[in-house]
Amino acid sequence: MIRKPGALAGLQGPGYTFRTYSYGLGGLAGGAGDVSNSLLQSAVSGAASYNISHGGGVAGLNLPSPSAMASGVRYSTDVASLIDTNISGGASRMPANLAVLAASDYIKTLTEGTATKIPRRTEPLISLVPDAKGPYHDFMAAADKAFREARYADAFHEYRMAGLLAPRDPASLLGQAFSRFATGSYHSAAFSLRMALEYLPELPLVSLKVRGFYGAPQEYEEQILRLQEYADQRTFDPDPQFLLACFSWFEGDVSGAQAALGKSLALARQGRTAAGETNAVVDAVQTFWRGMTASGKVSGSLKAATEDSATSQPAGGNPPPPGENRDKKPPSRL
Repeated sequence: MIRKPGALAGLQGPGYTFRTYSYGLGGLAGGAGDVSNSLLQSAVSGAASYNISHGGGVAGLNLPSPSAMASGVRYSTDVASLIDTNISGGASRMPANLAVLAASDYIKTLTEGTATKIPRRTEPLISLVPDAKGPYHDFMAAADKAFREARYADAFHEYRMAGLLAPRDPASLLGQAFSRFATGSYHSAAFSLRMALEYLPELPLVSLKVRGFYGAPQEYEEQILRLQEYADQRTFDPDPQFLLACFSWFEGDVSGAQAALGKSLALARQGRTAAGETNAVVDAVQTFWRGMTASGKVSGSLKAATEDSATSQPAGGNPPPPGENRDKKPPSRL
C-alpha cells in the first residue's frame, strides 16, 4: 500500500528510536578530501532518526517510513547504491539500500513517484574503499590492499590514518576492528567496533561479508577458531563474545549471533570489568540487538545468557578439530 504524502508517521516503535547522527560531510572535514562516497558514512550523512516497527522490525512492511527526515538531503543513485541493507524478505519486499532509508528524495519516490529508481547491489560489501579520490581514499585503499595481503598490522595503521582524517567515519573504525581482530588484539577490536556502532547504530543493517575482505578466506576461519578458543578461556570477558556475535551476524548465522550476544550481555552484567567499560559493552550489545531486530530476522528483547551458557562453547563457528592444540597461549590484551 502506498502511503499518501503527509501521512508518514515513521515506523512505529516499541519505545525506542535509533539515535540521530546528522554530522553530515562537515564532520569529515580536515583535509580528508571528498569522502562523501565512504560506503558506511553515506548511511548517516544528513540522516534523521527512524523508529522500529512492531512485530519484528520492518520485515512485515512493504515500504519503509523513516520519520523526521532532514530537509534538502539528496543522494545520487551512485552513492545510494553503495550500501545494501541486511533486511529479512529480500529485494522483493524491501529496498536493498540502507542509505535510502534516510533519503528524502527516496521517500518522495514512495509517496509521490517523482524520483528515479535506485539501483541495487547483488553482493555484500567486501571492501570499505570509497569511490571519491583524495587522501582519505588513499589511506583506505592502502589499508584494503594490506589486509588482503595478510599484512594486518599495516592495514590497521592505514585505517587509523584514514580515521585521523575522518574521526566520525564508521568505515575506518570498522576496518580498524577487522585488523585488530586479525592480529588477535580482541579488546582493541571490540573497542573499535563499539565506536563504529556509536556513529552508525544501523550497522547491523549493512550487508557485508567479513571473509570477503581477506585475500585467503580460510585465514578468516582460522582466526574465528582462535577467537573462540580465547573466549573459552576468558570466561569473565564480554568482549570476545561481542566480537563473535557481530561476526556471526555478518556471516548470516542469526542464531549464533543471538546466542553470543546474550553471553556478552550476561558477562558484562556480572561486573568483573571496570564500570565504564561494562556500561560501554552493555550499550553496544543493546544497540546491535536493536539493529538486528530492525532487520526483522529476530524479535523481542535480548535475553542475557545464564551463567552456565555464558561460559560454554560460544557461537560463531565450529569448535577446533580433534588434535588441534588448545593449549596455545591466547593473544595478549593490548
